[in-house]
Amino acid sequence: MRNIRSLLRRYKALSGDPLSLSSGSSLGAFLAILPVFPFRSMLIVLICPLVRGNVIACFLVATVLANPLLLPLWYYLCLLLGNWLTPMQVDIPRVLQVIDASLKLGGLEQKVQSIVELGLDTVVVLMVGGLVLATPIAVTVFVGSYKIFTKSEELKRNKPSV
Repeated sequence: MRNIRSLLRRYKALSGDPLSLSSGSSLGAFLAILPVFPFRSMLIVLICPLVRGNVIACFLVATVLANPLLLPLWYYLCLLLGNWLTPMQVDIPRVLQVIDASLKLGGLEQKVQSIVELGLDTVVVLMVGGLVLATPIAVTVFVGSYKIFTKSEELKRNKPSV
């Protein structure tokens, strides 16, 4: 709990353009919920500059939302939504294999291979569910963080200098 408070304090203390900080935060939330665990850091580094997002804000939000306690919940919700939205059906043991494969030690090639072995249907179900789940959460994070950072910027500007 103390670590989360520390991360939130660091998050509020970030300085920069509110739009950039909010874009990074939103992308971090999106990628935290999307079932791309072994590739998340790489995707953050690749996508964040494209959306002109703050990389540090992105990593902080992704770290808070994709912690080991919440990760199984996100994958389970992705499974439920994906099963409901697609004609394919994937069961929970299959998703546990995905989580196990993504947590295995080894290089990127080994992780990709273990996920490919699970089958296209599993990946499609989880990704469809993840896209549907992550999008409204990312939009909500963008709006909320934009309000936080614009208010913070306003307070900094109106603060009397000593």
